[in-house]
Amino acid sequence: MQPTSSEPLWDKRILVVVAHPDDESIAASGLLQRTRERAVVFCTNGAGRAVYPDPDERRHYAGIRRSEVLHALSYIAPAHSEFLDFEDGQLHAALGEAYGRLRTITDQLHPAAIITHAVEWAHQDHDSCAVLAWRLRAETGIPVWEMPLYRWDAQSNGLARQ
Repeated sequence: MQPTSSEPLWDKRILVVVAHPDDESIAASGLLQRTRERAVVFCTNGAGRAVYPDPDERRHYAGIRRSEVLHALSYIAPAHSEFLDFEDGQLHAALGEAYGRLRTITDQLHPAAIITHAVEWAHQDHDSCAVLAWRLRAETGIPVWEMPLYRWDAQSNGLARQ
């Protein structure tokens, strides 16, 4: 369903698809607060091997991030929140499985729009979320809105924040 000017998006159900716990707050908090029906899918656990090489430490940190984001979301009471729990930094290696799970969620929730990361070549998990959302768009017709965070800037050989 395509939102129209007589039907504002915040009166519809939106699905926010993000890579990590906290990305929804950083990039879509205003929309999440205004939207009557919202659902959030976290594709990774937010705990990467590069920062937490020990598996027990990684699980512990992932649990902390999950707890923090659920506490934050309790203030806006999303209709649905789901954790796909792929390892941070590894979503690109599981796109097929992630897509299947996202497609099931989308078929259950029937969102009017999907909000996700923009492809910015700065973080493979962000870019993977965008790929997943655009594939959903191609197969379902659900509009995708992108939320830019930061991108790779070749001139400065570093990150440029939006």
